[in-house]
Amino acid sequence: MTNDEMRNIMEVMLQRQETFAADMEQLKARQEQLQAHQERTQAQVDGLAAIVGQIGEAMRQTQTDLSHLSKIVTALVERNGGATPKT
Repeated sequence: MTNDEMRNIMEVMLQRQETFAADMEQLKARQEQLQAHQERTQAQVDGLAAIVGQIGEAMRQTQTDLSHLSKIVTALVERNGGATPKT
C-alpha cells in the first residue's frame, strides 16, 4: 500500500470519526431534550392523577349526600302517609 493510499484511508477514517462524534453530540442533546420533556409530562400526569383523586372523593361525598337526602325524603313521605305534596 502506498503512502497516498494510507493517507486517503486515514483521512476517510478521520472524517467518519468526526461525523460519528458530531452525531453523538446531536443524540446527546436530543436525549437531554427528551428527558426534560418526559419530566414535564410526568409532572402533568401526577397533577392529573391528583385531580382525578379529588374528583373521585367529591363523587363519593356526593353519593353519600344523595343517599342521606333520599333517606330524609323517604322518611318525610312515610310520615305524611305516603302522600306527595301538592304544588
